[in-house]
Amino acid sequence: MAMPDLIQSVANSFLELTQGTSATPANLKTLLEWIKRRSTACTDGWSRKSAEMAVRIKKCGSNKKPELYVALDGPEMARPLPNGRTWMARDEITYKYFPTTEDGLLRAIVFLKKSIHKFRTEGTCDTCEPPTKRLKADGMPKCEDCMMTEAIGF
Repeated sequence: MAMPDLIQSVANSFLELTQGTSATPANLKTLLEWIKRRSTACTDGWSRKSAEMAVRIKKCGSNKKPELYVALDGPEMARPLPNGRTWMARDEITYKYFPTTEDGLLRAIVFLKKSIHKFRTEGTCDTCEPPTKRLKADGMPKCEDCMMTEAIGF
């Protein structure tokens, strides 16, 4: 049985870096080397479409076991400082670590695509204490922190 066109296009979108550019090992290696050279890559510098959210990808860990730290940050908000001034910052709403390999980068890209979709469709946890807001846990009405806090009776 053939896969319906809509399902096929969604599946293919996770195997493409951009429309028409496949997530081949060579393309992933190029992007991985770019991330390694930059140390931290952030969407604020990639595009002006980042008012709603930002993405950070950072190489971390030791040389023996390097990892990719991937984070989705929410909208930029003003935070008061003790001296009366304000500081603009974004809340980290979800993050994850991946191996520093082409496969790890592909898994990181899929994680980010899914997280961005979830952020846009479900929003963040309503019970998180400001200023930090996190994505809701899969299949739950709150984030993992708030669910665990409530489950143990805090």
